[in-house]
Amino acid sequence: MLAAMAASDRPTGCARVPVSVVSLGEVAWLHTPFELFASLGLRIRRGSPFRHTRVIGYTDGYLGYLPDADGHRDGVYESYVTLFGADAGDVLVAHCLELLRTHARR
Repeated sequence: MLAAMAASDRPTGCARVPVSVVSLGEVAWLHTPFELFASLGLRIRRGSPFRHTRVIGYTDGYLGYLPDADGHRDGVYESYVTLFGADAGDVLVAHCLELLRTHARR
């Protein structure tokens, strides 16, 4: 199955996915429907304007693995079974950081 997926073309284009933020003082919880690579979660936490940010997956549905660009380049298992391309992690991180910044200004 993995070999067939790796040999086939992946879907292209954009997808809207639910991402939400809940905060209480200096603590924020960011929710995504992915099983993120730890590197992506760490980038979100480091760039967050909140003192404490928790990145939580498997919320508002489940869209599978979201590997980082290195995972795609290295051909790790998750890169073969994801529906998303190598740049999707970077796009999600940028979107999450903007969402956190907007939420912090409220």
